[in-house]
Amino acid sequence: MKELFDLDYLGKDLSGNAEIQSAVDRGLAFMKLEKWEKALQVFEELIDLHPESPCGWFGKSRVVSNDYTIFGLSTQDGRMITAQVSENLDAAAKIIDESRKEDYQKFQAVYAEYLKKDLVESYVASFKKVVDTYNAAAGFIANRNHRLYMVSDIFNMVLSDNDGEVYNNSIYGIPEEIISEVGKDYPSLKFAALHEVLLREAMKPYYEAQNKQAHAKRVQEARFEQRKGWNQRQGFGYSLDRDEVEKLSKECPVYELSHYYKYSFDPSWSLAKLIKNNSVFTDAPMCDENVKDVFKAYFKFFSVLDLPIGDLKDAGVPDKYYQEIEEELQKIEEEQKEQKAKEEHEKHIQQEKEREQAAAKAAEYKSRKWMLVIVCLLFGNFGIHNFMMGETKKGIIKLLLCWTGISSLIALLDMLKLIFDKYVIS
Repeated sequence: MKELFDLDYLGKDLSGNAEIQSAVDRGLAFMKLEKWEKALQVFEELIDLHPESPCGWFGKSRVVSNDYTIFGLSTQDGRMITAQVSENLDAAAKIIDESRKEDYQKFQAVYAEYLKKDLVESYVASFKKVVDTYNAAAGFIANRNHRLYMVSDIFNMVLSDNDGEVYNNSIYGIPEEIISEVGKDYPSLKFAALHEVLLREAMKPYYEAQNKQAHAKRVQEARFEQRKGWNQRQGFGYSLDRDEVEKLSKECPVYELSHYYKYSFDPSWSLAKLIKNNSVFTDAPMCDENVKDVFKAYFKFFSVLDLPIGDLKDAGVPDKYYQEIEEELQKIEEEQKEQKAKEEHEKHIQQEKEREQAAAKAAEYKSRKWMLVIVCLLFGNFGIHNFMMGETKKGIIKLLLCWTGISSLIALLDMLKLIFDKYVIS
């Protein structure tokens, strides 16, 4: 802003009052020496003595912002400074001389635009960082349920860091009204802020898991108290020994939170649906260079959430923005095709492996079957030998045992093979 405006000229006294100009010069001298408290004192005294002059008001706005180097809407401290700067600028603009009225209006417009751009860039950068964090952590987790639990757990820690209070009417500590107002001119901000809607949706099963875990703890504690009361009535003391604690813990277990978490994200969610339902690009000026970065972050985020992108053209994404992300969409489509082909290939290899295992097992069963048949036949041969020796009764018994043994063993092996094929191979 210093490069665009002559701040000394905007704060100069043009009324010819030597006292006012002297105070301005003193204040500027303290500012150059970085004696900000003394400079602030000078301009506040000037406001008290000459509230009709814009010099004190404009000078104070320069001091509280360290000559417009400290400001912003993304933090509470930044918003406090910005509010003071804006308040003093507005006061100066109301009493400024006509010769500088237009300059002041331009300055305020540029300052307001600086604030908006700073907020947008800061928020989009934070959004990208959050998504990269989720994406990096999720990269090590193949199971969708575990992956979504991890996302919820991280977001819960973010909420806890802010005591859960700031979020009652804000998005990551930034009031919703500011997001809404700036989002009218910068769709990237409005768009990026919608990821909080997805996180809130993802948090529902996490909170349900917390309730289930809390209920399990209450049941366990109630059983502990019940047992303690029984011990007391029996004269065994007021506490539980290790065996009692272990037994009651097994009867009323309390598991880790992840045990209770069940993925329940509505499968109808998609990026296209999110955009369309919230009219992200409706009547928005097509000049926001941050939109592409937000889209790229969302592509990663929806991959972590295991949700589809959907038809973005049907969602109302302007051609200008769609052309910027078309290449990314093609990459995603190619990656999905490659992943699907890889999964099909791995499935085919697994099926071939299972068929080979089944064939080998069948051959093994077949060889065993014939070995047992041979054993039984040898046993039957003894029966024939008994016949030849005149031992008819023994011969009949051995032949019957031979026949029964062969039939039973074949049936048993066939049954075992069926069980193996059904429950082991499949």
